[in-house]
Amino acid sequence: MSNSPLPPQAEGTERCLLRGEYPALAQLAAWCEHLAGSHSLSPSCAHAVDLCLSELVTNVIDYAYPAAGSASIVVDADGSDGTLTITLWDAGPAFNPLQTTPPPAPTDLSTVRIGGLGVELVRRFSRVVSYSREGNWNRLCFTPAGQ
Repeated sequence: MSNSPLPPQAEGTERCLLRGEYPALAQLAAWCEHLAGSHSLSPSCAHAVDLCLSELVTNVIDYAYPAAGSASIVVDADGSDGTLTITLWDAGPAFNPLQTTPPPAPTDLSTVRIGGLGVELVRRFSRVVSYSREGNWNRLCFTPAGQ
């Protein structure tokens, strides 16, 4: 995994440490299922968490690490204040996905593009989304809607 020291883990958070490779998505799905149970998430909220994290982690694998090879992806979950907050950390180049322009809405099927909707899904399935760069780590936090 990454040679960078891992980002700080706040007390009381649950952590999932992933390799920046596609097989890690199965580990992530199992961890999301665990979170759904441990935080008593509704089925729709559990689906939103799984979908958002799958999209975000896939983006990290595709765009942050392709040339450098596999590196660490860290996902933290904090529900200490009664609201679940998910934090995704990656040590790729600094990149704020929230500054990307949403793709235009298709006018008909011939204008539909594949890709570019992952960040939009996160925005739509979250109450709050934020980004910061902390040391060598990109930090994206979201609070899923429907809790």
